[in-house]
Amino acid sequence: MTFKVRLQPLETFGTIISLLLKTKNISILIVDKSLKQLLDLADKFYIVEKGKTVWEGFSQNLTSQIAQKYLGV
Repeated sequence: MTFKVRLQPLETFGTIISLLLKTKNISILIVDKSLKQLLDLADKFYIVEKGKTVWEGFSQNLTSQIAQKYLGV
């Protein structure tokens, strides 16, 4: 099942996403630039540049150096 949500702030869906992740055995793909908000929601991250995965790992391994290198954060 695929749902497409566009042009809505991540804050709008954060509570719903958290509830779904805690109560259902599902995965959710979120494509967004809001790293700070995503760190609270996601347990695994993929950083993609020009169509190629340049980094993947768990949120606890996403260091500030990695975020600065790839995301400019």
